[in-house]
Amino acid sequence: MADRSDIQRELDAWLAEGRIDQETHGRLSADASLPRPPQDPTGHGLLMGAGGIALGLGLCYLVGSNLDWSLDLVGGASLLLCLLFGWVGTNLTRGGPRAELGRCLAIVSSLLWIQAVACFALGHLEPGARLSPVFLVLSAGLFLLAYLSTSAVVLFEGTLMLCDWMAAFLGEQPWFQHGIFLAAFALLGTAYLVVGRQHLLTRWPAGPPFLRFALVYQLVGLNLINWSTMILAWTGWTGDGYGEVAARLVCVTMTVLLYGLEVWAGRKSGLSWITAIGVYHFLLQILAILYYPHLSIQSRAAIVIVLGLIMIFTALGEGGARSRRTS
Repeated sequence: MADRSDIQRELDAWLAEGRIDQETHGRLSADASLPRPPQDPTGHGLLMGAGGIALGLGLCYLVGSNLDWSLDLVGGASLLLCLLFGWVGTNLTRGGPRAELGRCLAIVSSLLWIQAVACFALGHLEPGARLSPVFLVLSAGLFLLAYLSTSAVVLFEGTLMLCDWMAAFLGEQPWFQHGIFLAAFALLGTAYLVVGRQHLLTRWPAGPPFLRFALVYQLVGLNLINWSTMILAWTGWTGDGYGEVAARLVCVTMTVLLYGLEVWAGRKSGLSWITAIGVYHFLLQILAILYYPHLSIQSRAAIVIVLGLIMIFTALGEGGARSRRTS
């Protein structure tokens, strides 16, 4: 017979994958005579994360504001503090009630790592040197620290540096094109979605941290895809836009359908954050339509009104179906 903790982990994985909702999750836990899972201390984690960012920025400023120090000295001091906070944070996250404090210290370490690498780069890079290796080193260090400390915030920082590396690397190539740039970011977003799915399937790192990582991967993946498709819809492959207004409106309509699909998927799976991303990018597209100069004001307003009515009636239909199910 399966152990209670194994059953609970299986139910937690189903909830994260969207196969069951929160209500079903709680009922199955109770039916299996398992204690209800403790509520995620979101407020506690947010405070710890905010404190780590504040402490890290303060230490970076304190070390970097020594005008008598050279860049190498500032970088060396930042690196030593980075290793110290990283070592302590990693040890604290290996279990026990102070795991959140360990992730907080990992955030401090990550900011000091960024300052250390930046100081060494500024002190030794020649004018006109390529920046992509610097961003690659920054990203690799942050990913390593994130996996050692199971910190989703540090993982997100590493993702931002990875995106900076891709932008710098593509911009340094002679064959660089606007469309290739956007397609590469869309592919990176797809890769993040695949990695997030694998985290849910393989459950590594073991325990709750893998859920943190999977959420970051999926969040970044969807936003990268949405951002790339939105820019491509308005600017075209070359970056000069489309010759005809109709072609651009067709591309914009396709992105609106993509965001609508995300809203539907979020509602279907019970993952509200997917719905939130779809609605957020939908609203960004609405703002872009309202300020598009090559359509009359009346046409822009009519398009936005129709899209808004579709969203409202869709929400009303879902609300009515939900009330009928519960009655």
